[in-house]
Amino acid sequence: VFDTTKFIQFLNDPRAYENEGMRLLEQHTKEIAIPMQTLQALVSVQGEPNNCELAEQYREITEKTAFEYAKMSYANFSIDSSELPESSINLYYTTHADSFQSDELVDLYFIKVPKIATANDIVLIHNELSDLKNKIGNNDSLFQEEAKLESDDDATALHGGDLGWISKGAMVPPFDSAAFSLPIGVVSQPVQTQFGFHLILVEKREIKDKTPQAKVRHLLRKIAPSGETLDRLVAEADSLQKLVSEEGIKEAVKKESGITLDSTGFFKRGDAVPKTGYLSGVTSFAYHHEVGEVSDIIENEAGYFIFEVKNKLKKGLLPLSVAREKIVQKLSDSLRIEKARKRFKEDLEKMKDKDDLIGLMKIDSIIVAGKTDSVTRAKYIPQVGSNNQAVAAAFALKPGERSDIIQAIDALFVVKPLWHEKVDVIPWNSSEIAELRNKMESETVQKVYYDWYLNYRSQAKIVDNVNKFYMD
Repeated sequence: VFDTTKFIQFLNDPRAYENEGMRLLEQHTKEIAIPMQTLQALVSVQGEPNNCELAEQYREITEKTAFEYAKMSYANFSIDSSELPESSINLYYTTHADSFQSDELVDLYFIKVPKIATANDIVLIHNELSDLKNKIGNNDSLFQEEAKLESDDDATALHGGDLGWISKGAMVPPFDSAAFSLPIGVVSQPVQTQFGFHLILVEKREIKDKTPQAKVRHLLRKIAPSGETLDRLVAEADSLQKLVSEEGIKEAVKKESGITLDSTGFFKRGDAVPKTGYLSGVTSFAYHHEVGEVSDIIENEAGYFIFEVKNKLKKGLLPLSVAREKIVQKLSDSLRIEKARKRFKEDLEKMKDKDDLIGLMKIDSIIVAGKTDSVTRAKYIPQVGSNNQAVAAAFALKPGERSDIIQAIDALFVVKPLWHEKVDVIPWNSSEIAELRNKMESETVQKVYYDWYLNYRSQAKIVDNVNKFYMD
């Protein structure tokens, strides 16, 4: 039995702290354990949801409605360049200058020598799989063992190519056709899909819930360039890199047929390099070289790349030439909304039955209309979304009351609720409320801690130079 009295006497005895372990324990308790427990207690207290918050969340996941809707998407409206005069673009730029402040940016030219298998490579892969099929068919090896060693499908190779049970129609057509026509236990000829060549082995078939099912293994060989082809592509890329270094990337492209010049567009430190896929070393090259300088060959699974620094911008206000694309997009979006609102309003005025929202589809072919099932605010609704302005209006209006035009992120809506199932009394002592309370408390605690962390970090005035040295 633990004797608390003796323990307190021990702690109060100065001789106890002659032991190094006790001194370290006291220091840990004072500097880490007690402050941590205090912080946890404070965060937990702040994380306790009040009854109003609980009631609001409970209603959000419990109250139900069904409603009719009509939707007009902004994507249906095109904007002509004549509708965006330079004066409007310039005015937006000058009045929203704060929106165009940016870190240092770089734009790169690049050319790519793609890693593409030749016709001979494809024949070679097909023949190799045919040899594997024969080897298995002659009982010189097991399908499972060959799949472990030879398959390019990492997810199934460890399990001998086992795909488990698949339903008819679940796989791409060539694979599906083979899987449901092969004799049980017979390895297929190489079957080509967009993923590569497959050897397929069907172990069992049966009908489950009126649907044909098959237990299948496969061995995948991706269509990739052979070693010989890669050697040729490396030599081609090396020759091209030397030409670019001597004459510049634009002149090199003029002299080499079949090579396309492209550019990444501006990107900042830490961003993924646009258009190229992941390439180790590109950001480092971009930020340590000047305009016109050329990279070594940089390689990934897709090909061999050569870069030239096209343009660099210092930290600060983006020039209009760079910000222009964003401004045009912003102004175009505003014009699309205006056009959609005008057309929607005209369509609504044409309605004979002002409550027949579904009938709007007969008036205008770009309108999508329908009726929802029973939904909550939190449920995703096809064609409508979840917990957006249209859903909020459907819950707020009385049954049978039609809304005005509602602006959401990607479309305009008109909604009409058909019925509501409201929550009048909150079951405070129920397991649902207890579970919701725990969930909300956990989420709030995490948010309080993260807000504290961000505030603490900002006060520390940390200067992050990591990207200057480790960019990729």
